[in-house]
Amino acid sequence: MANATSPLLTSQDLAVRIGVTTLFEGLSLTLHPGDRLGIVGPNGAGKSTLLKILAGVGQSDAGHAAWRSGLRKAYVSQAIPFSLEHTVKDILTSQLKKIFGTDNAEETQSRFEKHLARLEDSPELGSDEKWLAELDKLQHALDSRSVDIPNALAGALRVAGLEEFTEREVRHLSGGQQKRLQLIHSFISQPQLLLLDEPTNHLDVETVEWLEDILLDLSETGFQMLGVPLLDDEPEPIAMAIVSHDRSLLDTLANRILEIAEGDIQFYSGNYEAHAAEKVRRMEENRTRNQRMANLMRRELAWLSRGPAARTTKQQARINRAAVLEVKLQATEKRAADKPTVALSFEAAMESRERDATDYWISVKENLGSQVLLEFEKLSYAHPGGSDKPLLAKDLSLKIKPGTRLAIVGPNGCGKTHLLKILAGRLEPDTGTCKRHDLIKVSYFDQHRHELDFNQTVRSAICPEGDYVHTSQGYLHVMSYLEKFLFRRHDSERKLKNLSGGEQARVLMARMMLEQANTLVLDEPTNDLDIPTLQGLEETLVNFSGGVVFTSHDRYFIQRVATHILAFSGIEKQQDTSFYHWTIVPNLEQALALLVALNPAKTSAAKEEKKNTSNLTKSATKEAAKNEKAKLTYSEKKELEKLEERIPALETELNNATRLLNEGYEQGLTFQELQKRQAEVTRLENELAAHQEKWERLYEKL
Repeated sequence: MANATSPLLTSQDLAVRIGVTTLFEGLSLTLHPGDRLGIVGPNGAGKSTLLKILAGVGQSDAGHAAWRSGLRKAYVSQAIPFSLEHTVKDILTSQLKKIFGTDNAEETQSRFEKHLARLEDSPELGSDEKWLAELDKLQHALDSRSVDIPNALAGALRVAGLEEFTEREVRHLSGGQQKRLQLIHSFISQPQLLLLDEPTNHLDVETVEWLEDILLDLSETGFQMLGVPLLDDEPEPIAMAIVSHDRSLLDTLANRILEIAEGDIQFYSGNYEAHAAEKVRRMEENRTRNQRMANLMRRELAWLSRGPAARTTKQQARINRAAVLEVKLQATEKRAADKPTVALSFEAAMESRERDATDYWISVKENLGSQVLLEFEKLSYAHPGGSDKPLLAKDLSLKIKPGTRLAIVGPNGCGKTHLLKILAGRLEPDTGTCKRHDLIKVSYFDQHRHELDFNQTVRSAICPEGDYVHTSQGYLHVMSYLEKFLFRRHDSERKLKNLSGGEQARVLMARMMLEQANTLVLDEPTNDLDIPTLQGLEETLVNFSGGVVFTSHDRYFIQRVATHILAFSGIEKQQDTSFYHWTIVPNLEQALALLVALNPAKTSAAKEEKKNTSNLTKSATKEAAKNEKAKLTYSEKKELEKLEERIPALETELNNATRLLNEGYEQGLTFQELQKRQAEVTRLENELAAHQEKWERLYEKL
C-alpha cells in the first residue's frame, strides 16, 4: 500500500483555452486521501473541462497532471454511459464480474503462483521485504476475489434503492434512478478518487438527499456498505472532486473549495459556508487594498502635475512607481469589471385598461394588495398514463396571493409539472373550481424549453422585430438588454440549439422579464444555473411582490425562497379511487420527513440502524455510569437521572405537537392558530436541545 501521506493526484500549471479565450491558466492542485474538493464557478468557466483533465479523459493546453501508480479512479459524468437496452441487473452484474469475477481470479492466481515459484530459484527471497510484501498483496487479492455475485448484486441494489427495478432497461428508468445506477456502478470498483460532474442535475429532492447521504457515508465508512471484500488491506479515506451548483451538497461534503471565474483561480479551506465567509473577507480586503492603491496613485499624480522641475535621477524612480501603480490599478479594475452577473429583476404588474378624457384606451396600474390571484377548490385530475394509474390529485385546494411563494416537492413522476401547467392555465383539471383574478398575468418557465424555437437566434428569440424591447423601466436596445443576461454581441446571432442548458435558461428568463407578469409559475428553474445566477434568481423571487409557484431539486433554493411547501405525501384510497395525496407544510425539513416516511425500506433500515446505535450507546453508557458515577456529585447524579426521564417524554411531546401542526395545515386552520401550534413545536425543540446538551455535558465527565 502507498504511503497514506502521498498524494493521489498532482497537477501543475494547467491551462485551457478555447480560441482566443483563456478559461484558466496556472492552475495547480494536489488531492490527498480524504480530500473532498468542491469546484464552483459560473457556467462556461471550465469546471467540467478541469474535471475531465483530472479524470484523465481530457487534455489541457498547458501543464500536466500525474496520478499515483495503480490509482483506482471513477469519473461520473453528466451523461449516462450505459446502453439504453441493458437492464439494471446486466450492468451491475457485469461490473461485479469485472472486479470480482473468475477471469480476474484466474489471472491473480497465475501471478501468485509465478511469484511463489521465484522462491525455488532464489531461496534468499524468503527474507526479502519487497518480495514478502508483494506476496501478501497477491494473497489478499486472491482472498478479495472470492465473492458470491448474486449476493453482491442484491447488496448493490439495496444500497441504490433499485431492488424493484432489477429487470428494467436503462431507457425506462427515471433520471434519478439512472444516476443511482451510475453511482453504484462506479462504487463497485472501489475508487480511491471519485470525480463527480453535476451529480444533482435534474434529480428530485429525495434523490438528492439520497446522494448526499451515500456520499457522506462513503467518506466516513468507505465501501463496507456494499457488502463485498475490500480491495485494500488498509483502505485510505476516499478523495472526491465534485463540480456542483448545489450549495447544500457542497456545504455537507466539501472540505475545500476551488472557485474558477473569468480565468481567476481561488482556493478556500472548509465547506461552502466557510468559502462564502472567506470570500466576503477577501473582497473587503481587496476593496481596502484597492482604495489604498488609488489614494497613493492620486498623491503620485498630484506630485507629477507640479511640473518637471528638480526631476533628478532619484525622482525618476518616483515617476516610474506612479506608472507601475497606474498599470496595477487598471488591471485590478478590469478584473473587477470582467466578473459580470445576470441582472434579474422580475417586477409584478397588475394593469387594467380604461378610457381617458379624450376617449383613448390607456393602461392603469393597480395595487396588488392582498387580493387572491389564484384559487383552486377541490381540484382533481387524472394521471396522463391512463385510468389504471392513481389520480395525480383529488380534492386539492390552493390559494395564491401576492407574496406567496409555494414550492411543490415530490419524487419524479408524482405530477408536479402537470400541476404547474394547470396552475399556469396550460391544462384544465378534470373537476374542481378554478378562480383567477381578472387582471392576472402568468409567466411560465418550462424546464424542457418547449417554449423555445431552437432554430432562432438569441436576438430573434428576445426581439423578433425591430431593435428595442419594452421593459418595466421603458424601452431598451435589445443588445443592452441581452448584456444583462451575459450575452455579448457575438452571442446574439448564435442559434438556441447551440447554447448550453444554462444559457437557454437565461434566454427563457429574459423573455419572462419582458412579460411583466404578476404570477410566476416556474418548473425547475434552477436546473443548469450556476451559483451566481442562482443567487440572483433567489434575491429576485424573494423581493417579487406577486405570487410564485415553483418546483426545484435545489434544497438551499427552496429554503431561501419558499414561504410554503406543497409536499407529496403518498398514495391514498377512497372507496375504489386511489390518488396522490398532497400536504402543505411550513418548511423543507417536514417535506423531506414526509418523503422519507414513504420509503418503508429506507425508514425501517434507518430505524434499525438508530436502534442498534442507541442500544450500543445505552449499553456503553450504563457500563460507564456503573464504573464512573463517583466522578459526578450527588446533585449532578440526580440531575442526570431527571434528564434521562425527561428527554424521552419531550421527544414524545414534540412528535405529537408536530403532528398537530401538520394536521392544522391540512385542515386549513387560521393563521393565528397555526402560529400557536408552530410556537409550541419551537418551544419543545428548544427545550429538548437544552436537555440533550446538559445530558452530553454531564456524560463528558465520565
